[in-house]
Amino acid sequence: VMVHLHAESLPGRLVILKATLNPKTGEVLKAALAVVEIERPICCERFADYRMLGQVTLRDAGTTLAVGIITALEDV
Repeated sequence: VMVHLHAESLPGRLVILKATLNPKTGEVLKAALAVVEIERPICCERFADYRMLGQVTLRDAGTTLAVGIITALEDV
């Protein structure tokens, strides 16, 4: 998956994807939580701290898979 974060596009790997699903239809009932690993460190911020640097888009083969916000960061 490609991680698009402001002006950067980096290859990433989806590690964890959690969502609450409707058991009858399989549709997502609430927003999903995704944990994504990228190849190298990049400058970003939590959305709560700095809105413009806390937005992210996940794309694959030109198709947008998800648009979201950064809620937590790991120390490098």
